[in-house]
Amino acid sequence: MGHGVVDKSTLVSTPTEWSIGAGNRVEQRISTSPPVGKPEPEPYRLYHFLSDVDRVLELHEEPWQIMQGLLPLVQRLVGQSDWLDAAYLQPDPEGPWAVYTLFDAPGYPLTVQTAVWSPGQAFPPHNHAGWGIVAVLSGTEENTLWRRVNDSSGEGPAHLVAEKNLQFQTGDVVAFDPYVIHSVQTSANTPTATFNIYGPADFSSRLEYDLDTETAHLF
Repeated sequence: MGHGVVDKSTLVSTPTEWSIGAGNRVEQRISTSPPVGKPEPEPYRLYHFLSDVDRVLELHEEPWQIMQGLLPLVQRLVGQSDWLDAAYLQPDPEGPWAVYTLFDAPGYPLTVQTAVWSPGQAFPPHNHAGWGIVAVLSGTEENTLWRRVNDSSGEGPAHLVAEKNLQFQTGDVVAFDPYVIHSVQTSANTPTATFNIYGPADFSSRLEYDLDTETAHLF
């Protein structure tokens, strides 16, 4: 395996599920069993997962309920790494990160991807303006949760205060409320690979924050 490539043998799942809600409310639970229901196909592949995602979206509209329905499904999917080609786990040798689309279809409202960060990379505070679930396949991802303390919720002056620091390890699956503001720092020693699924975003309110100038802008 080439230099810097994530070793698939390290994709060992620790069934820990995190939920980060409005007001930076953090919940953590240990998943001890697969979702309850009809017998699941073995192995659990991406197309099984996407069919189950469709069923969750048919049942729920509120982001928190959607995320709670999807967390165990993502946990099951990433707990079996044989469906994921090693090509989707390679960092970009010329850039800070690589993003690989796993599924795309006309009219499909979700983003399904892997992202691979080179060692020691960081991304500034931002929100996604849509629900999102991130599963750490390999490496370590440190997240800082921020609170905006000025009155505005859009672009312009934006003073942030750091509220919580969380560290997510290989096997952790994290659900983010649409308007959680978080920044990301990866491990300084090895690439960090994640599986990501994002719901539809309101791009008119998806913001990135500059801590030096205390401003927010759309991205």
